[in-house]
Amino acid sequence: MILAKNMGAQQFGLYSFTVAVLSFCSIFFEFGYFASGSKLLAENQSKEKEDELIGALLVITALISIGYVITIIIISFIIDKVFEDKIGDILRALSIVSFSFILPFFFELVMKGCNRILTLSVFNVLWRFLFLFAVFVLYFINQLTPLWVSMMFSCTCLAAFLGCVLWKRPKFTNLIINFKKIHQENQCYGKHLYLGRIVDVAAYQIDKMLVSFFAGAKEVGIYSMAFSIANPVNSFSIALASSKFRDFAGSEEISRKVLNFNYYGIIISVIAAVSGGFIITHFYLGGDFKESFIVLLILVAAVSCQAGYKPYNSWLASNGHGVLQKKMAYQMTAVSLLSNILLTPIFGKYGAATACFISMLYAFYLYKVKYEKLIKRGI
Repeated sequence: MILAKNMGAQQFGLYSFTVAVLSFCSIFFEFGYFASGSKLLAENQSKEKEDELIGALLVITALISIGYVITIIIISFIIDKVFEDKIGDILRALSIVSFSFILPFFFELVMKGCNRILTLSVFNVLWRFLFLFAVFVLYFINQLTPLWVSMMFSCTCLAAFLGCVLWKRPKFTNLIINFKKIHQENQCYGKHLYLGRIVDVAAYQIDKMLVSFFAGAKEVGIYSMAFSIANPVNSFSIALASSKFRDFAGSEEISRKVLNFNYYGIIISVIAAVSGGFIITHFYLGGDFKESFIVLLILVAAVSCQAGYKPYNSWLASNGHGVLQKKMAYQMTAVSLLSNILLTPIFGKYGAATACFISMLYAFYLYKVKYEKLIKRGI
């Protein structure tokens, strides 16, 4: 919100588009190893083994990061030929630290697997605090540009990650043995989640790309502003599902208490997002950003559906239903892509928001139905 206020819709849109491209590319650079490591950590009972697995996963992440950086450099020479909003130079400048976009997903899965929710929370809070501090510094030196804001977004993430990793003190012993274990788990579990995640998350991330292609950076800025206000509706459910990930492993079902607790959290979050969003868009930001309130209402409904299926997703993942999740992801992707392709070119940001709601609503329905079928069959 501070960025949107001081950068304006156009410049904020370029920054949002840059982040969207880097986030979209990062989806393809996990290969199932993080999810596999998370499952092994959830099943592990030894503290020493836990530290060794985290060490092995860090080495894998380093190798993956090299490939990601090279990919971003290549994309930076191509993207300006496809989109009118020119961010090729920004991507090239960011490429050396661009791998930071892989780190949050790695850290989330690893900390969920070993049930270190406090460490995960510290990482998220520290990252946001450092980024906010960096934004204020950029403001005072008059450098709130898409390049420098994106650079600080990456660098502060990297700093928070390194701080938390050093705190965790991973061990780099028995690497070959742990590589083999992670790879074996990936063959029967992780790769299915990875394939599903590619088509699933990529479909959900494509909205900003389509808005940029058909409507331009200004519309991306307005859409991104609405999404940033709506997205916290998901926070409570993510925290709840993360804290229960290890408990879900091997459990027969999700307790009614957990599900109801999740729904209550969603209701409170929706009220806060809508009321706060109205004040922010109409009185704090104003101008072009007033248009984002209608988009916000649609996206709040969409994110509420996403928050609703988080416990089901966590339960399925912790109990090894990777193949089922992959099949579900294919179905959700079809709905998401079809609705985005049909609505976004015609209605712009409103079409993208509506497509997001349709796909999230279908995802919630699908997760709930599949979970209930498994429970009835006693699987």
